[in-house]
Amino acid sequence: MSDNSTELSELATVRLIHGSQVAIESFLSSLPSMIEKTTDSELWSFICKVDLLQEELGDLLNPSQEDWVKRLYDILIEEWDARWLLMRLHDHGIIRLERKPGAAIDTSSTKFYLKTTTP
Repeated sequence: MSDNSTELSELATVRLIHGSQVAIESFLSSLPSMIEKTTDSELWSFICKVDLLQEELGDLLNPSQEDWVKRLYDILIEEWDARWLLMRLHDHGIIRLERKPGAAIDTSSTKFYLKTTTP
């Protein structure tokens, strides 16, 4: 895993244990921009960890903590779904993806262009 993924995991751990509503809300608000920089494998790993967290803690969480974990999971899944959709659109020739040279196959380093056809 890269430093970004480790940083996200540590930050999530600190914020969720801290218990401050403001800290957690701030973390959840900044999460979408942070996960844009992760690779697909890092994102999937984080999704699995949050899913496991939900299963393990289940009844131990109070309602607001449950909501925070669910929001965290939803944000991660939305990013995963968006990446999947972009790849499918590329596969069907609807958009063209341009990656930076040497970049891994992940959408954080990708530019998207709508393909146009000329008559």
